[in-house]
Amino acid sequence: MRVLLVSNLDSAQPFGQFLRPFHLGRGLAQLGDEVTSVGVDCSAVDFGPSWSTHAKSLRPLTGAVRRAARLHPPDVVYAHEARGGMAAILAGVGVPLVADFHAVPSMEWAGYARAARGGQAARYRVSAARSALAERLMARRAQRVIAAGDEVAEDIVRLHRPHAAPEVIINGVGAGLLDGAATGTSPYDDGARHAVAVVPGAQSEANVRALEFMAAVAERLTDRGAGVTLHVIGSADGPRGTGLTYHGYVDELAPWVVHADACLLPYPAEAALAGGPRNKLLEALALGRTLVTTGEGLRGLREAGGYPGVSVAPDEPEAFATAIADATRPDAVTLAAVRPDVRERLRWEKLAERVHVVLAAAAATR
Repeated sequence: MRVLLVSNLDSAQPFGQFLRPFHLGRGLAQLGDEVTSVGVDCSAVDFGPSWSTHAKSLRPLTGAVRRAARLHPPDVVYAHEARGGMAAILAGVGVPLVADFHAVPSMEWAGYARAARGGQAARYRVSAARSALAERLMARRAQRVIAAGDEVAEDIVRLHRPHAAPEVIINGVGAGLLDGAATGTSPYDDGARHAVAVVPGAQSEANVRALEFMAAVAERLTDRGAGVTLHVIGSADGPRGTGLTYHGYVDELAPWVVHADACLLPYPAEAALAGGPRNKLLEALALGRTLVTTGEGLRGLREAGGYPGVSVAPDEPEAFATAIADATRPDAVTLAAVRPDVRERLRWEKLAERVHVVLAAAAATR
């Protein structure tokens, strides 16, 4: 099967939006599919021909889709997120379309609009309306729809009424993390207690709110002399607070997670992300670390709230600080006991097999 994969894949930022199209594309290629990729920066793509637009805008992406389809005619287009879906539709490739919704951005923008005032609220409402239009076109033009989580699927059905029920396929985790091969040496330089959060602040409003929340939590921990240092990976700078350190992008994430006393998902309710489970949640599950999260941090995988080693704290700085202090004690329970079947279903290879089935069903409608 010949697959044209269209996404926001950006090799310069190998996290977030990069992970899903890259790993699923590679998994499809390993299954024998011929995968051609179109994205922002496909320099890391090593599983087939690729086109890079070097711009996050619709026009160059649409043009690249046309060129790729002309040189490598696909049996099916696999489009990720609104921009990828719109580019595939506008390019008029003439083959079945499978739309992959990582999230429902219109709901996120609408939530920000409700919390904002004046001109900012108006801008958010415009973004919500534009996103809703793109989402609806994708959902109704696509022969099949994939959603990155149960809640994403429910929102798509409720808001946009696609022709077929979405297939829920969550994100995965690399084999190195699942198999314990990517642990490395500790990046922490003392014997103090450390808690880490992966929050690429520039990627979304939700992450900006999470960084603000982290700064407030760090102040509470410092005030009570808890002896816990908070670390942020993915952001080189952000709101300042005593006991809070920013590390920017790191080449190897696993050592920061494995050697931390706790992993954090510091997302308050106003940092709503209408998407599937956050990659940070899945990585913590894979590496078996103690996890402190808000209820919002569990979006897309609510069952994890009942796992041993997961502490679900209120999205209030004082309460979250208390949960961190408890979770970083030497006798705290970890996630190491998470069932093997839960871990196995996080493998990208397994998820790619499910995507292949959906793509093949769509291709068969030609």
